[in-house]
Amino acid sequence: MTIPAKPSGLGVVTNLDVASTVLKDNYDDIVRYYLSLKCPETFEQLRGIG
Repeated sequence: MTIPAKPSGLGVVTNLDVASTVLKDNYDDIVRYYLSLKCPETFEQLRGIG
């Protein structure tokens, strides 16, 4: 489910497996990946205008 929260939105994940260790086991790699992404600094860049 996606909630239209400005400026970026908010995602909700349901029905997670409480016994799964996937997130725990890969936490550092996941954080490193998302921190390495280059985010647009302006709305125009996000839309490809600027």
